[in-house]
Amino acid sequence: MGAEVSDAVLAHINDLLGESEAARNVAADSLSERGEDEQLAALDVLFATTKRMQDGEAVIRGAVLWVAKTPRLEQAAAAGVEAHCWGVRLTPGAVVELATSGRPALIELVRRAAQDTSLHPSTQAAAREELEQ
Repeated sequence: MGAEVSDAVLAHINDLLGESEAARNVAADSLSERGEDEQLAALDVLFATTKRMQDGEAVIRGAVLWVAKTPRLEQAAAAGVEAHCWGVRLTPGAVVELATSGRPALIELVRRAAQDTSLHPSTQAAAREELEQ
């Protein structure tokens, strides 16, 4: 993992996944200053980390923060959520992150989650609740 991105970018990705809101913000700012190709490669690495996590909530939280600073990544982030975080890795908390992102492609995922009967009932319920608000 990470062969196509620098060690500095990997460090930022790790910070995006961390508990510190300040570190996540610094990481998202730093990543958003990179070129588009490097950002797309880094976004792929971020989503690839879901393979070693129980759920995708931290990944989605980091991606939403990053997209807020770099809106042109919105479609790639939505595709990453679908490819790597959909199903059992999509939690109610992740749905809230998507719903509050303000980004149309990410909010569309919440609409889909509300209708997707293959998702956990609590995730589906969270999506419906977010759409009602």
